[in-house]
Amino acid sequence: MSYGPQSFPLHLLLDAVAVAILVPQFILGIGNLTAVEHPGSRIRRILVDLGIKRPSLEQPEHMGWADPRTNIMHRHLEFPNNAAEVLAGKSVLITGAGGNVARALIDQLLDLPIKELILFGFGEKSLTLVQREIEQKQKGRRTPIQIHFVLGNMTDPNDIQHVMGLHPQVVFHLAAYTDIPLIAANPRQGIHNNIVGTQQVLRGIQQNPSVERFVFVSSYQAAQSIGIYEKTKRIGELMSQNMLRTTPVRYTTVRFVNIWDGSPVFKDFANKVQDGQAVEIKSPEATRYYMRRDEAASLLLTAVSRGSSGDIFVPDTGKPVRIVDLAKMIIEENGQKAVKGKNFMLTGEGRGQELVKAEALHEPDVMNERREGDAILFQLAARPIDPAQLETRIADLEHLATVETISRDERGPLIKVLLDQIVHLSRHAWMLAIVILTSLAPLFPQHPAPKARRFPMSRVASAA
Repeated sequence: MSYGPQSFPLHLLLDAVAVAILVPQFILGIGNLTAVEHPGSRIRRILVDLGIKRPSLEQPEHMGWADPRTNIMHRHLEFPNNAAEVLAGKSVLITGAGGNVARALIDQLLDLPIKELILFGFGEKSLTLVQREIEQKQKGRRTPIQIHFVLGNMTDPNDIQHVMGLHPQVVFHLAAYTDIPLIAANPRQGIHNNIVGTQQVLRGIQQNPSVERFVFVSSYQAAQSIGIYEKTKRIGELMSQNMLRTTPVRYTTVRFVNIWDGSPVFKDFANKVQDGQAVEIKSPEATRYYMRRDEAASLLLTAVSRGSSGDIFVPDTGKPVRIVDLAKMIIEENGQKAVKGKNFMLTGEGRGQELVKAEALHEPDVMNERREGDAILFQLAARPIDPAQLETRIADLEHLATVETISRDERGPLIKVLLDQIVHLSRHAWMLAIVILTSLAPLFPQHPAPKARRFPMSRVASAA
């Protein structure tokens, strides 16, 4: 790896300077190194005494594993945009304005010549925090941007009508439940918020002629649509496409990978380490794709300014991060040495861990694929869906999610059936039949399979 003037690591430069200062001291006998203290540790301790600190995000000392911060925190993904031109003088609405990525997006929007910012959120505390942050940033600004803070619930048509009454021209829809295990355990609430809420937002846009551009935030996991959360995001994409394709609104989708800043996995691991428990890791090959929240905000600006209707944006973040490396990072951050079997172990179970394959970021029915810097753009060659059929299926889903006469055990499999039906509405009928039969399998009694016949491996190989 070559280093230019802008990319040479600061910590190496500081170490070199420190060595140049300390070597004469060592010769004179002033630097009293003991057998216990490593020279590098001595140098770093003296740097601290001198008030010279190394970068806080620098790679820590470790052996035999790759610290993911080395790449993620120091990389520079390129997401080109002309948002300053496209959003000039515009009124911009952000749903889920108290969220992690939303706050990074607000930071970048405040540097653009927008006219107005409408921040819509459900959490009182998070929205109040955002309000205080913006007030500090607006101080001294020659022409402060007009800010509206709107507290409301996106599943409530009256709240959506109220916020759309402020006539936004650009809408970033970030509001969603995103905790995968929690949504899997509470599908009713996840569906109501992520699907019904998105439907209400889209209806508000349909009824508001002022809206010119719409960006829907989805997940790279929507490509596979395995779990409840992933299906809610894929359905959100379908609703955006089918409810806005007959309008003049330019609509795009951004499929985020996991956000590094404030990742719940970090907190889960840290809590276990601090409680003296071992971090459970599903597999040494379990991985996650990550991007920083400022990178996510930049990708949103690329989508809103460079995308065409129907475009889906996916970030190219390079190789995924191994969960085992994340665990070791958290363990060492808490002052311990990572030891397999002591403070981390492979168990086959793990919250938010998946075996990610490269093809999981893409789908077979992709067309018009191209790039904008480190963003991959494509459209899906999906069969158009009858809007009335889509509305009916979502109404059935909402009823199933809210009706009280169905037990929790019965509700789960039925919800999965309806979710699969909606997700595959744009696919061929025979694919949908397979999906429905597979989803219905848990509802029927399981009979023991007949004893399998044993075949010599040579016969199996020849048959293949």
